[in-house]
Amino acid sequence: MTRNAVMAAAAAVLLAAFGCGTSIGEAAGPDGNGNGIHQDPQPAAAFVPVSLALRADAPFRVGTTVKLRAVGTDAKGEEKTLTSGVTFSSSDEGLATVNGKGLAEFLAPGPVSFTATLGELSAKIEERSRCEYPRFSAEIALDRTMPPLSWPAKRPDGTSFDLNLEDVRCSPEWADTQTIMMVLSAGWCGPCTNFSKWLAGVAKNPDGSGGALPAGTPAPFQQFDELGMKIVIVELQNLQGNPAGVDFAYSHIKSDTKGNVPSIAVGGGDTVPGDFFDRSTYLEFFPTIFVVRTRDMRIIADGKISGQNQSMPFARIAKDPEADWTMLGQPAFKNRCGPGDEQTASNHTAKDALAIDPGTHKGGICRDAPSFYKVGVEGKWKLELDYKADFGALDVFIWDDANGGLLEVDAQVFGSSSSTGHESFEYEGPATVIIKPYRRASSPYVLKLTEL
Repeated sequence: MTRNAVMAAAAAVLLAAFGCGTSIGEAAGPDGNGNGIHQDPQPAAAFVPVSLALRADAPFRVGTTVKLRAVGTDAKGEEKTLTSGVTFSSSDEGLATVNGKGLAEFLAPGPVSFTATLGELSAKIEERSRCEYPRFSAEIALDRTMPPLSWPAKRPDGTSFDLNLEDVRCSPEWADTQTIMMVLSAGWCGPCTNFSKWLAGVAKNPDGSGGALPAGTPAPFQQFDELGMKIVIVELQNLQGNPAGVDFAYSHIKSDTKGNVPSIAVGGGDTVPGDFFDRSTYLEFFPTIFVVRTRDMRIIADGKISGQNQSMPFARIAKDPEADWTMLGQPAFKNRCGPGDEQTASNHTAKDALAIDPGTHKGGICRDAPSFYKVGVEGKWKLELDYKADFGALDVFIWDDANGGLLEVDAQVFGSSSSTGHESFEYEGPATVIIKPYRRASSPYVLKLTEL
């Protein structure tokens, strides 16, 4: 075979291999003789959707942000998430808003729909945004979630409505209320009457002394209202010591305050569930006052625990409900650890968390500070904390490194806080863990990490 025949055969093979999109051109090779080979690039076909769908990456829940995705389908049935040219809108921005990137923020419970538009194509997704009450126990306690009680109630002007703590947590009607002062009172209780008078401005001091405030001076309840704090007086008993209803509660408060009712009034006898206060071990005296933060319905200040009760710094609490008010009136920290109980003195902040592997680890709350640990397990794991409950309570939670606080899931902190001497929970993936003393408790402890 001649040299020219060999070249022709090679060209035929190359043509067959590269097909229609390939040619033998005159591109110069290394020798500059124009014998190079090149492949013509094929332009990518544009994706042309013929239909549009709108999808959400998570359930619609109040207080969360959910990514909405506009998904186009072309004539071949292929799908693609569209990232440009799409506009989003909400049917009710009082319930939920959505920005140009499809991030929907849910503000209040109720039916809401979102629409995505691309040219003449559009798609809609409709769902009810839901508000879930945080997990709670069946008892009132400082730094715990307030149970979702409800009552028939009367506003300060005497109009009736249903007061449901689930609505306080979820309804847009309560959006401007950051805290609620709960006053557990009784008709026969003199100090309760004095406190109501002070709230209403009928007395200058919480003990009822000092006479009325000068004309034009805002009453304490009005000052608190400006700061986002509402007051609920629960009249548990009437003048005879029997369960009180809402009518007695309102008329009694109105009489005590000379008509300047400072609060929502409810009767203990109307409480739902009906036997709540009969079963409760919380109430020891009247009045008992505590403050609930509406963001998570957590009891953030407790007059019974602090011993301050009527003299708590209500205005300061209302101004800064995110501050730690659990130590009001608490005695100085007392170290109950023994020699060697505290294995390290440096893990009292998240950045100094002590890395631990699966196994058993000894430690202690031996100073007025929490302990932090770093778990590096990639899969599922279980953490158990054992301590001396007669020394006080220790809680253990997941720490949210991104936000600098306790990790919250559905507005409830993630961890264990039973006050029994044994805490445990399960989690998946690396995490920072905080052992948090309750009310300045101190105790040695044993921490057990198990890989599941």
